[in-house]
Amino acid sequence: MTLDSPQRFITRIYYAETDAGGVVYHSKYLDLAERGRMEFLRRIGQSVGAVQAAYGLIFAVRHCDIEYVAPARLEDEIVIATHLTELGGASVQFRQVINKTLDQRLTVLAKLQISLVAINAAGKPVRIPDGLRAALQNFLEPLAE
Repeated sequence: MTLDSPQRFITRIYYAETDAGGVVYHSKYLDLAERGRMEFLRRIGQSVGAVQAAYGLIFAVRHCDIEYVAPARLEDEIVIATHLTELGGASVQFRQVINKTLDQRLTVLAKLQISLVAINAAGKPVRIPDGLRAALQNFLEPLAE
């Protein structure tokens, strides 16, 4: 995975994401992960807005599992790695790792497993359309058993 790959998104921790001590709130890791997924989709030509306009669907979080490993702090440079691990009829699963860069190395801060389901405007699950499925399929990285 190269620096400019769709799976990597680099950002920085801002003041609004931290407590008075400069440590990132636990819930903000969900926001960081969402940014990573949005950038992943955008970089493969399937932005959230484009998907909604073209197919009339959005992805909603169905399940999330987070392992907090180390704290992120104000102004840390963060690398969010996003890997599509499963592609179902109406669902997708991602493995995401939020890392901090330090001296050209990555330190793991949090690991997430996130399941999303495609839903229509009425909130009902819908099959992922063939065009979107084909774009996602190119980046499928099944988890090793």
